[in-house]
Amino acid sequence: MPQPLEYLIKDVGRRFGQLQVRNVRCCVLGAEALLLEVSGNRSLRELSLHVLAPTVLASSKPAKETLAALRKAGYAPVQQKIDGTVAVEQTVVDRPPLLVEQHYYRAAPEPPSQAELRELAEHLLAQPDKAPSGVALPGNPWIDMQIMPPGSLDEMTDPFDGLVPFLAERTALTDPELELLAEALEAGTDVEIEYRDENGRSTSGVITPDDVDEVYLDAFCHLREDDRQFRLDRIRSVAAVKRRRRTKS
Repeated sequence: MPQPLEYLIKDVGRRFGQLQVRNVRCCVLGAEALLLEVSGNRSLRELSLHVLAPTVLASSKPAKETLAALRKAGYAPVQQKIDGTVAVEQTVVDRPPLLVEQHYYRAAPEPPSQAELRELAEHLLAQPDKAPSGVALPGNPWIDMQIMPPGSLDEMTDPFDGLVPFLAERTALTDPELELLAEALEAGTDVEIEYRDENGRSTSGVITPDDVDEVYLDAFCHLREDDRQFRLDRIRSVAAVKRRRRTKS
C-alpha cells in the first residue's frame, strides 16, 4: 500500500466518530441539579429525556408537547426562540360571542300632508275665541291640540297647589301652622319645628323645607347641618323664625 494512502486511512480513523448526530425534537435547558431531577421524574417518561450535557436534556417530543408535560408535572418552563430569547406565548381563550342588546325603536308617525294642515288651520280659524274642547286633526290621532284659557297653564304647573289641605290630612298642625309650612315650602324660607322621634323624644330646630311626599318632609336641618327627612305625623308644631334665607349652592 502506498505510504500516502496509508497515512490518509490512519488520519481518517483517528477522526472517525468524534462528531455524533442524534435525532431530538427539542432541548430542555436549566441548572444541572434541576435537570437531574427532571430526568428522573417518572411522570415525564413519555418525553424520553436524554442527558446531552449537565445543563441540557434532549426530548423526543415537540416543544409544545414538552412544555405541556413539564407544566403538568408541576414545573414552570418557558419557551425560547432560536436566538435564546424568551418566546411570548399567546393563549387563545374560547369565549362565547358577546351578545349586544338590540334596541328597537318605534317608527315615527307620518307627518300630516299640506291638505290636512290647511284643513286644521281652517277649522281653528272658524272656532270662537274661547274653545272649550280640544281640536284633533282627522286621520291623525297623534295630534291633539287643547285651547286653554289664559292663566290655566300656571295653575296646572304649580307643584304646591292644594298644599295646605294636603298637609292638613297628614299632620295635626293648626291652620296658621299649615299655612306657614306651605309658605316655607313654596318660598324656601326657614321655619322652626318641634319634632317627636320614634322613641317619643321631642326636639326643636330650624329647618329649610325643600319637598314633601305622602309621608316625609325633605328639609335642610340647621342643627345637624345636613339634609334630613321628617315624618309629617311627628311634626308637633311650626313657628316662624327671623333668619336670613338660606342660599342653596
